[in-house]
Amino acid sequence: MPTNRSQSYLIKLTVLISLCLLCYAFSGKAQSRLYVTGGVSTVFGSGVNVLLGSDFSTEFNYLAFDVEYEKRVIGSFNFVTGVSLFNSGYTTTDDSFSSLSDFAAYYVAVPLMARWNVGNKNMFYLDFGLAPYYLVDAQLTESITEFGSTKTVSGDITEYSNRFYYASKFQMIILMNRFQIGMFMLFPAKGQSTLKDLEDHWGLNSQQSTYLLSNGFSDYQILGIKAGFRIR
Repeated sequence: MPTNRSQSYLIKLTVLISLCLLCYAFSGKAQSRLYVTGGVSTVFGSGVNVLLGSDFSTEFNYLAFDVEYEKRVIGSFNFVTGVSLFNSGYTTTDDSFSSLSDFAAYYVAVPLMARWNVGNKNMFYLDFGLAPYYLVDAQLTESITEFGSTKTVSGDITEYSNRFYYASKFQMIILMNRFQIGMFMLFPAKGQSTLKDLEDHWGLNSQQSTYLLSNGFSDYQILGIKAGFRIR
């Protein structure tokens, strides 16, 4: 597992490479393409999963949509950017340790990636780069039973959450004429806090709330599959 320092160096290097590719791609009249895709994803490795003893989820119950703009740079390398919409979260079903907890969040991201056209045959792509993203909406519902009575708290916690985050993104894509299928992985940087004064505005304290006890929804990864087509 990379340290925070090595991860910081990797992020800075990726930013530098992405900026160079971006400048080079838009400095000429290279070929460009536009793709629209949609898919499903699953979340694993979050602080909540680690807290509750489960480190992988096999349920693909989250959605992701991408509009990707590809610009040729040089040879078999392209630059890819665009807009990504995705959601993620978790649901716990065991309240023996803390509260039952259900969290759902919605994000918008702007990927900055290098695309390698393997073999330069427009059949198989490998993408890698950064995906800064912004929290649009966050909803949390929690309940806990103590001394025979149940207390439930539910609400929009967006304003009590940090909004800007950054992540690394990796994709493998197979193209069939104008259609494509692929797999993607999103790796948010470790140590990004999601909490912003929530404890002072939440109906459960940090000993009762699974969300607070696990330091919010952080240190997770997203694995997804998607399909789409090229519109130009």
